[in-house]
Order: sequence, then C-alpha cells, then structure tokens
Amino acid sequence: GSYALTPAADFVAELAQTLEEMGIRPEQCHAEVGQGNLELSVGEDEALAAADKRVMVLETVRGVTHRMGLQTTMAPKPYLEGAGNGHHLHVSLYEGDTPVLFDASGALSGPGSGFVAGILEHLPAVMAFTAPSPNSYQRLAPGMWASAYAAYGLDNREAAVRLASPVAGRESATANVELKPVDVTSNPYLALAAVLAAGMDGMDRGLDPGEPTMVDPATLSEEERASRGIRPLPASPDEALDALERDAVLIEALGEPLVRTHVAVARAQAATARELPPEEVAATAAMLY
Repeated sequence: GSYALTPAADFVAELAQTLEEMGIRPEQCHAEVGQGNLELSVGEDEALAAADKRVMVLETVRGVTHRMGLQTTMAPKPYLEGAGNGHHLHVSLYEGDTPVLFDASGALSGPGSGFVAGILEHLPAVMAFTAPSPNSYQRLAPGMWASAYAAYGLDNREAAVRLASPVAGRESATANVELKPVDVTSNPYLALAAVLAAGMDGMDRGLDPGEPTMVDPATLSEEERASRGIRPLPASPDEALDALERDAVLIEALGEPLVRTHVAVARAQAATARELPPEEVAATAAMLY
C-alpha cells in the first residue's frame, strides 16, 4: 500500500500551481510506497526540451519545499530500508507527427523492436550515465521496481524496460517504453544521449529483443534467464563504467574525451564511497540530492 497523500496536500497544491505558472504541465502526483514518498509526472516533450524540463522541475520541487519550511530528497536510496526514488524515463518514437513505436495491433513495430533491443544490448554501459552514483546501486535490486536484469516486458515493473500500457482514448499519444535504471544523480542530457544512441543502434542494425518477460526475472533460475537472454545488470558504478569503456557505439556517440572524463570522475566517486559504510553513502546522497 501507498502512504496517504493528505499530509502533503498543501505542498502538492503549491507545487502544481508553481509548475503551471512556469508553463510546465503536471499530469499527476500521488503517494508511493516509500516513507513520505511522492511521485510526480509532467507532460511529455521532445528530447532536449524534456531534459531542460527535468532540471526545472527538480529545482522547483526544491524551491517550493524550502519556501514551505519542509525538507526533500530525491536521492536514489536515502534510507537503506524500504523503497527508494526512481526517475524513470519514458520514451516514445515519432516519424514526423506519426507515432511508430507500436504497430496497429499494439505490438512493437519494427523500429520499436530495434529500439528496445538496442537499449537492452547497451544497457550496462548506458547505466554509467543513467545510474552513475554509488547510491544508485543501493536502489537497483530485485523487488524494488528498479530491476536488476536486462529484460523487457509488458507492464512488467521488475523489468528494466517496461512496455507501458497506453491511456485509454489517448493510445497513440501515450504509447511509450519506460526505462527504470534511471535516477536524479544522472545528468539528463548525457543520460538521454546514451539511451537514444543505444536505441538508434538497435534500429540501424535491426536487432530483435526476443520474447517479452512477463514475470519477475529474479524469480527465474539462472538457467531460465540464460535461455531467455536475460543478463544481470551492473551491481556497482565500476561495473557500469567497465561496460562503458568497452562500448564502441556509446563512445563514438558521446565522444571519447567526454566519456574519458566521465569515467575518471565517476571512478573517483566510487572509490571514495567504498571507504564509507553503506549508511553514510545513503545519508550523503540524501543530503546532496
């Protein structure tokens, strides 16, 4: 069950009004399963504008919270017990004004299949940008709606890539895929660039994601996961960075100097975190984010 929204009603109303005054449309805000956890969704936009919007939304949340004398954190795992904070990324594909992610039957289209397959193939390296911090990997565990495996499925909340059911009456406008290993410690511009490069590589090569996974991948045996091509995702920043350094597609897409700099900074942060107890890693992230 979720926490009641009533204690946060004044904050939610103030936040919604402020966002609307900024020209950002809040679509919904509801309580989630974590302690004092709220989920906010805003309207979709083109990639660069969506990244800009993410920056503005997070700063607005912090500003409204401060103005009301409250405290907030959007860290991936501010407390070691219970659910954390995701920042899941929803992506739709268009050719002009025509959505092309799914076909007329509601199944993944050819481009959609390639896009999903590309994300799955490159996901360990992509996570160096979408989940770059030590605290990110305190959240990415089975049973946390964050996924620990490179799998996709229809409305499967334990799959790294979820084919989200569209809203009735707005099917074309709301058809999307959701990427779960994303959080607010990421740079939205680099994260989006990595995701799009991965998906476009899959489209260019005509990759096939295989059959969707309709169960929690963690409940399958290692043999079952292997037979379905389901791989474990990185369990630490260093594992994701190792994958990035081996990924020629992402290195070419983002540029070798940028990747080299990102890897150096992230490895230094990971080395510092390894010297700290897990509780301090979480508490530091809660303060910073």
